[in-house]
Amino acid sequence: MKKKIFSFCIVVSILAGACNSEYGTELSEQTITPPDPILQYDPPVRAGFKTVAWSMVNDIDAHERAAAAIAIALYRDAIYIAGYDSHCSGKKGWRVEKRNMGDGSLDLAFGGGDGVVQSCPGAWWVDTWINAVAVNETGIYVAGVDTSPWEGYGWRVEKLDLTDGGSIWTHRYNPDTGQAYTDEPKGVSVDGTGVYVAGYDHYGNRRWHMRKLDVNNGATIWERSGDHSNSSDQATAVSVDETGMYVVGWISRNGTTEWRVEKRDVKNGDLLWEKDGVSGYPSAMTVDTEGVYVTGRGYSPERKWIIEKRNKYTGDVVWENYFGDTPDSIGRSMTADGDGVYIAGSDISHNTATPSMQWRVEKRSPADGSTLWAETADFSSGDDTVYSMVIDDDIGIYFAGESDDSHGSLWRVEKLFKE
Repeated sequence: MKKKIFSFCIVVSILAGACNSEYGTELSEQTITPPDPILQYDPPVRAGFKTVAWSMVNDIDAHERAAAAIAIALYRDAIYIAGYDSHCSGKKGWRVEKRNMGDGSLDLAFGGGDGVVQSCPGAWWVDTWINAVAVNETGIYVAGVDTSPWEGYGWRVEKLDLTDGGSIWTHRYNPDTGQAYTDEPKGVSVDGTGVYVAGYDHYGNRRWHMRKLDVNNGATIWERSGDHSNSSDQATAVSVDETGMYVVGWISRNGTTEWRVEKRDVKNGDLLWEKDGVSGYPSAMTVDTEGVYVTGRGYSPERKWIIEKRNKYTGDVVWENYFGDTPDSIGRSMTADGDGVYIAGSDISHNTATPSMQWRVEKRSPADGSTLWAETADFSSGDDTVYSMVIDDDIGIYFAGESDDSHGSLWRVEKLFKE
């Protein structure tokens, strides 16, 4: 199986900088043959991502080697990928790409001619990054952190133009200005009435925070907070459908952390139902006509990757399944169609002398959670992580993540066939 790695120079027009010829000024292509992963799971595992359609790995900065594709979304025939690279004087900064669904190529009309929008929304000496992206016919919505001198990290939500990536509006939220706390949005979703953002802020201790923004100007329509313990609580993901807004996260209780799922009214943020769950850290959720699906990492007694389905009207558990036998196995992203539930995350590879993280994707039955198929891919001798996944209406599954080498992390985007 062969993979293609692309290295290219990015013009940082925002900083009025120029490409260093040391990195090269044109897109260069290199073909490599990665080692065949070792089968370690019972059938129906298909190791090695043999159904890959295309793979893009960008060595964005040959010196710093700090880049990760964190979030991915689809709209019509385009893929929007958001995360960070190290273009901000060696620090992490915001990065958004627009690519073609068919072959993965960059849309050169986006970002002023190179298919990329970059920004450095913070003090020059600190890292900033994007955690989530959502897209509909009104625009691209990205959520992450920024900072300014003498402030801790704060929420930053931006709306970008679908065609060229130009900024339409910016929404900032930082309740503890002058403090060294981090306030961070972790998930974003959008419908015809607004943009929904969920994460955490600090008021004495870390607590859940959620808000709905106007799609036209970014103004706050409503906001809600949840201080569920006297310790550290965090919302990690949000989804929305015609019946409500769903938020998942964790709360601290009895010396450990527990899953928590809420459903709220989209009109005013009022709580419709709330459910606590297993001990651990939930990472992602999705919702379809059949139910609400949540994935993450279990903590005790099952230190495993966990997937569960809940009734969307009551929050009750329909089924719950586990995978993996180490605390490093974690489901990070999920989506669903009428045919299956797709989960992407990481587990342990033993392909090298030192065990490391590898990509894993599964398709499970919506009816009972049983595994229909699974694939793993170990791209490097270091840790490889998939952060986000989305599917189209036809045959494709799209992934955003990173792969590692001896010098740092590389931005990685892949397309697989569903079957």
